[in-house]
Amino acid sequence: MRERLRSMLSRFLAGGHRVLAAKWAKATAVILICLLLFCTGLYLGLRSALMVRAFPPASLSNIPATNRPVTTPSAQETPKSGDAAGGTCPTAPGVAGAGGSGTAETETRKTDTRESSASSEGRGSGSDGASKTPGNPEATRPAVRPRTLAEILKDLSLPVEGQPYRKEGFYYLEAFSEWKYHPGVDFKAAAGQPVKAPLAGTVMEVYRSPVLGTVVRLSHEGGVETRYGCITPGEDILPGKEVAKGDVIGWISDSGPREGDSEPHLHFEVHSQGKAVLSDQYLGGR
Repeated sequence: MRERLRSMLSRFLAGGHRVLAAKWAKATAVILICLLLFCTGLYLGLRSALMVRAFPPASLSNIPATNRPVTTPSAQETPKSGDAAGGTCPTAPGVAGAGGSGTAETETRKTDTRESSASSEGRGSGSDGASKTPGNPEATRPAVRPRTLAEILKDLSLPVEGQPYRKEGFYYLEAFSEWKYHPGVDFKAAAGQPVKAPLAGTVMEVYRSPVLGTVVRLSHEGGVETRYGCITPGEDILPGKEVAKGDVIGWISDSGPREGDSEPHLHFEVHSQGKAVLSDQYLGGR
């Protein structure tokens, strides 16, 4: 029985030593970590203090005289030449004394500043106060407002001397035995009569149509496009050619397809941004 109790006591004591050893190990680790953090903070603090002492902040006393900012004394702080020299006698005009050189330099700087500002104002503004940039006339030109579609179409001139007899709408064409939509205006004109550009523009395309014969397309400002059918174009009317308002682009054709009509005429269309517009409301009263 004694041996049994002794063995149990020894086992209990051995387990207690293990728990105590584990606790001491944890406490030792915490103490070491705290000491490490303390030493690190102490090192950083000493390093910052040494750097500040070795490299003090810049001040006017530490800046060399050649790099110091020049301060212009006010009228009340400007010393008199006699006081700066230590006496009451004024310095003669044009002669810089020991204390008068600073005042003379200050006055010279003020005069130069006034002259430079006056010259810059004279160059940068005109008599009306508007800013002007010499050598750049584009900056002084007023902005040109683009014309609206109504303004452009009201400037159209008649492409040919004749009266419109067929306008936009659906028509029954006996030559084709069907109803067709007519997107433009037809002008009665004699064969060989000149066809003129109603607006300045550029030749876009010249092609053949089974209904209109030879067709010429012109592009104008604001996305406006005009088309001319049943004509004979000039030899120089090619894609990319620029034409002025009133230039002859062709003549009324004396043969070929004419929309099923036997009489010579001009087929004229106006488009804006790819859509046909009612050109007869601008040409009907002319």
